[in-house]
Amino acid sequence: MGMEAVMGRGRLKGTYVLVFRLAEPRVVRVGALGDRAFAPGCYAYVGSAQGGLDARIRRHLREDKRRHWHIDYVLPHALPHAVWYAVGGKRECEVAAALEERCASVPGFGCSDCRCPSHLFFASLLRELEAVPASLGMTRVAISGRKIAKCL
Repeated sequence: MGMEAVMGRGRLKGTYVLVFRLAEPRVVRVGALGDRAFAPGCYAYVGSAQGGLDARIRRHLREDKRRHWHIDYVLPHALPHAVWYAVGGKRECEVAAALEERCASVPGFGCSDCRCPSHLFFASLLRELEAVPASLGMTRVAISGRKIAKCL
């Protein structure tokens, strides 16, 4: 099922991986985590959307929002690239564990409600990050600017 179908079907639950790039090194104050240094490169943020994939992903892409999650502090500095998603149960920690095996992580990021070491991962090459959700059978949708592109 493509994201276009997800967008038109209401509040489908699921897991997503938001892939984005940082063009230059940055130090970002990430709420209670404090200042965190981010290298330029490619990042993947893993989350779950139990209230609806459509609403959660669109919220992440909006620029005018109240900062709530750790990722909200980083995304204003980022260029979103793609979102991978899977409709159904909460697979957030499974996806994070798979990324942890293959990519560097940002310790303590996005995982305050579970026991994972992180839900944000880094790689210098985009294909390193995207290989993981692809291997888990997730569906990819491109992002243009801050808009979700039509289903690929």
